Amino acid sequence: MLLDNANQALFQWYPNAMRIRTPIDAGWLNRLDTIFSALQCNALTPDDFPDIESLETAILKFQALYNQIAKPFKWKYTKDDLKKTLSKNRNLTNNINHLRRAA
Repeated sequence: MLLDNANQALFQWYPNAMRIRTPIDAGWLNRLDTIFSALQCNALTPDDFPDIESLETAILKFQALYNQIAKPFKWKYTKDDLKKTLSKNRNLTNNINHLRRAA
């Protein structure tokens, strides 16, 4: 599960959940925010569509245009980076669990 701005309650409900921080300035969630913002500003404003079909048409027209001008996003986070992060989190979790059992 990948969350943006997850609250602490989630980790209390799911103690096995691991928090992995994505880069603030280059995360794919930020890229999605940018695309949805462009959709909102360029295709969905004003938001007075007479019916769902008109809304769908506006979204599909935006998608077709965006697909023509979009450039691939090159992700720099590698599998090795992920393995290191998971290993570090696993070690931290094991240490925390050890301390809890010792208390």
